[in-house]
Amino acid sequence: MDSVEELMEYMWLRPNVTHLNIDVFVDDGAYIRHEHELLLFVRNGYEKCINESFIPISISQNPVILANGMIYNISNDDIIAVKDFIITNCCLLQALADRTIGQIDFVQSLSLYKTVKF
Repeated sequence: MDSVEELMEYMWLRPNVTHLNIDVFVDDGAYIRHEHELLLFVRNGYEKCINESFIPISISQNPVILANGMIYNISNDDIIAVKDFIITNCCLLQALADRTIGQIDFVQSLSLYKTVKF
């Protein structure tokens, strides 16, 4: 599910937008077209290289990582921060995926993570 084609269907949110320390790729309708559960991807590393893997995390009030046995190249604190971001913005993430809100309104409505480390 982390193929280039699949990720092209996700909205790329950089740290300057989310205030997280890593890139997040938010589902904006791919789950409908590909019939999988609602999720987002987190870049599994800080280098932004083409070979980095992505961590799939479910979008719910209890987000879980949807990959078994994955080696994480980001800190546990960053994983917790992403899960907190998901919980805080769950309804908004669902609205974006359902296409009941546009990308601009989505970004303007985000509740941001407050302890960014640039």
